[in-house]
Amino acid sequence: MIAMLMVGVLIGGGALLIGIPSPFALGPIFGLAEFVPVVGPVARAVPVLLVAVGQGWEMTFWALGLVVIVQQVESNLIMPLASGHAVQLPPAVGLFAVVAMGVLFGPLGLVLGYPLAVVVDVAVRRLYVRETLGESVEIAGEKSRKRRHIG
Repeated sequence: MIAMLMVGVLIGGGALLIGIPSPFALGPIFGLAEFVPVVGPVARAVPVLLVAVGQGWEMTFWALGLVVIVQQVESNLIMPLASGHAVQLPPAVGLFAVVAMGVLFGPLGLVLGYPLAVVVDVAVRRLYVRETLGESVEIAGEKSRKRRHIG
C-alpha cells in the first residue's frame, strides 16, 4: 500500500512538473497498477504515454523518461525498503537474492529470488536459530498470527 501511494505521488508530481495533462488522474491510476505483479509496470505506463502522445512527441519522450525513472526508483528503492520492513529481511539480502537467482536461473530466478530469500530466512530463523540453538528470535508474521488467536 505504501509503494502504491509513493509511486502514485511520484508520477502525479512528475506529470505536473513536466506538463502532462491530468496529473491528478494519472497518479492514482499508476499507483493502483502497482498492485498487478508482472504486467503492472507495462500496463501502468500506457495511460501516461497515451496522454503524453496527444501533446506531441517531445512530451512523449519526457513522459517515457518519467515512467522509467519512477519505475527504477520503485524497483530499486521503494519496494526493497517496504517489503524488507514487512518481512524483516534486509533490502541488501533481497537484492542479492534476486541478482544471484537471476544469474543462476534466468527470468524464473528473477521472479522467485526474493520470495525464496524470505522462505530461507524464515526457515533458518525458525529451524536453526530457535529450535537448534534455543535462541529467542523474531519471525515475520508470527505477531499478527498470535493477535488473531488471542482476540
